[in-house]
Amino acid sequence: MGKFRRISRPIRPPSLIQPPPPITAAPGGIPGSFLAAHNQARSEGGKSPLVLDDRLQQAAQDHAATEAADLEITHDGFPQRLYTAGYPVTAAIGENVAAGQETPEEAVAAWMNSEAHRANIMGEFRHLGAMGVLGTDGMWYWCACYGNSRT
Repeated sequence: MGKFRRISRPIRPPSLIQPPPPITAAPGGIPGSFLAAHNQARSEGGKSPLVLDDRLQQAAQDHAATEAADLEITHDGFPQRLYTAGYPVTAAIGENVAAGQETPEEAVAAWMNSEAHRANIMGEFRHLGAMGVLGTDGMWYWCACYGNSRT
């Protein structure tokens, strides 16, 4: 029979567990902060600004919540989730996901340092939907959806 060593560690009562720091958001909350960060990057690159789209917003919210619940980032279900949210099937679309950054601005900065993610931010899109959801692991899960529909 093997030997076992007893390890004890203090258990923190729930009242001592610190919540994550609040996100300082632009007007419009997390989507507004994402929009401002995206449009700042696009302006610096000579691109026209994006506008928020309720359909893409719903798709981003749902996917960020799924990622936070599953504690993983994935593109599974893309592009169907955008179409399910009502975005036109004929539109060009894109999606960025991330986890671990503390703010929407940090997520956008990380995407700008990745060629494929940067291509979405700087792409020929007109619309944005973006959201972050805090996972039970204490990490933020981010999703940004892009589209160029004229409707």
